Amino acid sequence: MAMVPSTLIKYLTNVILGYDREIKKFEVATMLWMMVDPNRRHLKYKNSINLSHEDLAKLFGKSPSFKDINRGGFRYFSVSRFHNGKDAQGRSYNNGYEPKPWMLNALTEFLNLPAEPTKLLNDDGKVIKKAPNAIDSKTKDGHSAHGWRGIDVPNLIKVNVSNLERIKRFYLNNQQAETDDERAKNFYKFLATASLTTQANSNFPGSLIHRYIQSRSGRLYAEGSNLQNCPKEIRNAALEGCWDYDINCCHFSILEQMAKKLDFDCPVIRGYVKGKTAFRQAIAEGAGISIAQAKLVLTAMIYGARRGLLLTNAIPKAIGVEASQKLYLLPSYKAIASEIKKAKQAILERYPHPNGRYVNAFKMAIPIKEKNPSILSHLMEGVEAAALRSAIKYCKNEVVLLQHDGFVLRNQIDLIRLEEAVLRDTGYSFTYDYKQISYPIQKEFEQSDADDTELNIEKIFNENNGLEHKIDDAMVTMAPLYTDIPPVFPDEWILETPF
Repeated sequence: MAMVPSTLIKYLTNVILGYDREIKKFEVATMLWMMVDPNRRHLKYKNSINLSHEDLAKLFGKSPSFKDINRGGFRYFSVSRFHNGKDAQGRSYNNGYEPKPWMLNALTEFLNLPAEPTKLLNDDGKVIKKAPNAIDSKTKDGHSAHGWRGIDVPNLIKVNVSNLERIKRFYLNNQQAETDDERAKNFYKFLATASLTTQANSNFPGSLIHRYIQSRSGRLYAEGSNLQNCPKEIRNAALEGCWDYDINCCHFSILEQMAKKLDFDCPVIRGYVKGKTAFRQAIAEGAGISIAQAKLVLTAMIYGARRGLLLTNAIPKAIGVEASQKLYLLPSYKAIASEIKKAKQAILERYPHPNGRYVNAFKMAIPIKEKNPSILSHLMEGVEAAALRSAIKYCKNEVVLLQHDGFVLRNQIDLIRLEEAVLRDTGYSFTYDYKQISYPIQKEFEQSDADDTELNIEKIFNENNGLEHKIDDAMVTMAPLYTDIPPVFPDEWILETPF
């Protein structure tokens, strides 16, 4: 669901010349608002959103189409394409849509303004009068999300708006960082915070609509700008006072137990799950890296990060070539890397796959012809989803927010009974880390970069560099005038900033 603030359309009408005569104001604003959604960030093209041809056609329709509205790529968005949708290595991507400088500048300026009351609009451009159910009845590919049927979670989450305003001002005042990467992080954290603040000043004052949709593995992904996949310090600011629970070493624990059920023992992985602090410390000291980097490297390994020394490889890219050389020589690294590889192979060979399909713990199937990493992720995420479903059933009305391997609760609960309930329902024994959420301090801001990296590790180690924002005043130009469709392009572009 779009959840576009109506005030954004009003603002674009005021600052983009000719937007008042735009036929599809809502559709253009919806596409621009996707910039605040981390799920829409393009894996290949920087500064761009990821949108399929089907999504684009659904949003704009045929007459006039997006191509007509965009004036052939000259008015609102620049379009980046691969020949036949693939790059030189044969990897498939959707087109990338990068807002023109005046559009990105308008979005930034809109979010810079003090939040004012607004209405949230749905996919049809109509005001959302009632928040929809939290969990969509359909999966991403249109099938019934039967695994989550009957599971009740909040569709409106109360947030600390004043905390969000403080965080927003912090990022706004830190736009002039030293490096491009730091500027990019600050800019997109600003976008995330400002968009949440805008939504909290809507017709659902002080609350954020959260809508989850099931993936093919059973995992739930929150749509749009949300607290599930935003930076950790923003989530902590919004939910101060609540309790955060997550499974200890979730995917390592799942891998070890799944392999054991198939008669393959993993003593090294089991040792890591039980003593993660000491294990990470040993890795950090041996490789000359931080504890956060050690955690990052270990997590990357379970997602298939390859051993190598090229800076394009995941581990050297994260910690550098020299540290990688030291890491690869450590006995502890060699032992866990070898065991992860053997455990994965054992699972692929021994896990039942009748009728050419693997069916995970959430009763979701994947064809045997899929690539091995996809199959393993499907199997592990199925256990993760089943554990989350069990935990929600136990916690009932205490649930505030769903994450992938955890959740946020209003109050503290009986941990032993929670772990017993999950074991009884799933057959997997997990321990949970938990803490009461407090408003973040500067030190936690810096630490959160490493924590947030782990949350989206699948994408990061799939060469997803995220989005970058480079402040370049010379590129902020005024939108060209137009009168009709097809357009008559101006002979000269006005190179003055409208802001």
